[in-house]
Amino acid sequence: MVLTSASASTQTTILPTARTTLSMATYKAIPAAFARIHPRYLTPTISTIVMGVISIILYIPMNYFAGGNAIGDAVTSIGLYIAFYYGMTAFACVWYYRKVLTSSARNLWMKGILPLLGALIMWAAGIYALQTDWTATSGYTFWTVPGLHWKIGGIFLIALGAAIVGVLGFVFMRVSAPAFFRKETLTRSTPTLVPDEG
Repeated sequence: MVLTSASASTQTTILPTARTTLSMATYKAIPAAFARIHPRYLTPTISTIVMGVISIILYIPMNYFAGGNAIGDAVTSIGLYIAFYYGMTAFACVWYYRKVLTSSARNLWMKGILPLLGALIMWAAGIYALQTDWTATSGYTFWTVPGLHWKIGGIFLIALGAAIVGVLGFVFMRVSAPAFFRKETLTRSTPTLVPDEG
């Protein structure tokens, strides 16, 4: 039972990131290799393998140096990004439907007020979490800044490290493959693509 549960948990960790990188690669936001689909299983092959390998590379040293406590802080740090991108999605909803918000009370509430309220709540929760996760008392791990003796929480450090990697990846793709960022591969009129049609 433990082995099956561990296997299922591992798969549910890899699958969302593999699907995300699959869709990003389909629209050329990241390298096209991530959009390759296995001919028999119809799964994102490269995305799944790369996300699994990255998970292993990150987990083993983090878990070793943190004495087995890193996983709790890593899971908690994901909450910061969930608050960020759910909030961003809600803001995008309001912006996308801005021209029809005044056409009916339903549109105003369902496409304007409620998404905006949700975005503000998510971002407020994220900002609050950042403030509390900065300190060493909020999680299982921390890092003491040499010379200053500040104890910075592991949750904050994991989130910061992920943000830095994300920004570096964005800059690399913006320079090396700018089509997506110039709105050449994804616009309002772009049909929904599957990788084979990309």
